[in-house]
Amino acid sequence: FDGGQRKAEVARTKAVAAQRFHEYGQLILDALGEVEAALLQEQEQKKYVINLESRLNLAMRTQKRVESRYKQGVADYQRVLSTLLSKQNLEQSLLTAKRKNLEYRIQLYRALGGQFMLPEPDKTESSL
Repeated sequence: FDGGQRKAEVARTKAVAAQRFHEYGQLILDALGEVEAALLQEQEQKKYVINLESRLNLAMRTQKRVESRYKQGVADYQRVLSTLLSKQNLEQSLLTAKRKNLEYRIQLYRALGGQFMLPEPDKTESSL
């Protein structure tokens, strides 16, 4: 006679197992959410990069036209400087956007791979 202790222990064990099962399910859902968010961020950033590239192409053509007009004496140099500044700003924005895209790719890899832990070095080998 154990006063119901075995039944209580079985019930406790079942409750712990159910809790761990639900925690694992939540962990899977969180991981899928992280992957989805990283994919969406990267996809949107790619669209932004493509947009910036087309704008930069247009700015480069505009700059060439303005320089040509300046050389012909039709436009002043202020206009050339303005188009050059605009082109340089777009180049800077494009580089920043590409860097951000790489950061999103790293986030995606981290979400897919989970946490990465380096093994601790063996203390006996390091003392040699």
